[in-house]
Amino acid sequence: MKKDMTMFRSCASSQCIAILLTAGYDDEFALSAVARMRDAGLPAYLISPSSNPIRGTHGIIVQPDHTLDEVYKQDCFQMVVFPGNRQCITTLLADPRTHTLVTNTLQASGYVAATKDTQELVAQVVLRKQHNHPQFLRQEGLPTNEFIQSLIEVRKRTKQPAKSLNGHSRVVPQP
Repeated sequence: MKKDMTMFRSCASSQCIAILLTAGYDDEFALSAVARMRDAGLPAYLISPSSNPIRGTHGIIVQPDHTLDEVYKQDCFQMVVFPGNRQCITTLLADPRTHTLVTNTLQASGYVAATKDTQELVAQVVLRKQHNHPQFLRQEGLPTNEFIQSLIEVRKRTKQPAKSLNGHSRVVPQP
């Protein structure tokens, strides 16, 4: 099945949000974030290194919207979010496509966001120890719902209007 990539062709006007996932992702944060962002009318997508279904920390399995291969060279992302734990983030940070995606996002004046469990590693590896980088959004002590809301508010303050979503992740039924 061929994916519809039209959303990324004109993505510069939509300023998408990439929520990066691998096995062991923080499903509570990731699924809450994507649902709340989409409810707010924002183009949020679950992105993974492969197209295979992914199991989170609580056993919830999702099918990503797109793979890193499909999106890592795009300059359409306003925000890249790292939810997860050390296992998930280590896998993502070992992938050069993740670094390309983050670099493109930062160069386009976008943001990198990390949960409290991932912010130290993301700051060290992706931002080269720039913990106070002005485009680095950290959860620190904020409750999950407040951090997600702050990400939504940051995204809504951008000048670009959001386009409608063409792809949606889905929870995969467990056997």
